[in-house]
Amino acid sequence: MFFSACERNELQPDDESLNLLPTGIENVKVVNGELHFTNPDTYFDDVKKILEMNEIELNEWEASIGFRSLRSVINEAHEAAGELKSQNDISAWKEKYKDVVRIQDSTVTDIIDHPFYQTIANRSGEYTIGDAYAKVFSDKMIMIKDGDRSRLAEAREMEKSDPDKGILIIDNASKYKPQIRRSWIKSQNNEFH
Repeated sequence: MFFSACERNELQPDDESLNLLPTGIENVKVVNGELHFTNPDTYFDDVKKILEMNEIELNEWEASIGFRSLRSVINEAHEAAGELKSQNDISAWKEKYKDVVRIQDSTVTDIIDHPFYQTIANRSGEYTIGDAYAKVFSDKMIMIKDGDRSRLAEAREMEKSDPDKGILIIDNASKYKPQIRRSWIKSQNNEFH
């Protein structure tokens, strides 16, 4: 038996949740399984609308746009952990979810544990804002202004942001309260500070 590090509450629909769509989030689309915030100028408003949804609304919104968030996969992993009965079950479960959760002292813990990132990132911890590519790891979040994913390995080795290279690094991303400043996001005039 494993215990979840976070309690996952079963949410019951209320009168408000019956009227879930439309969400009013027009500048978000799914490309190759990632959320793409297509208009950097509305990113903060779009994220706010997403984060204001409850679990039921999030699940329905994700289904309606064809997206599967890291949050959804983590929830599935926690639910599946409660069904484990044999060593074979445990081994198969560990293999299936090793990229999103780990077992420590018989407790299932999330590798990326901040709800902000769990909600907007896919299973691989990725999303984009305009042309900027973002990848969340357990120890940092990396944003590459021009979206060139081939630069991820270089960025992963960096200890701090380098505006000249167009790379933003936020250490301890899973513990950080995400408040990416508007100046960090690609603006209309293609600047990245």
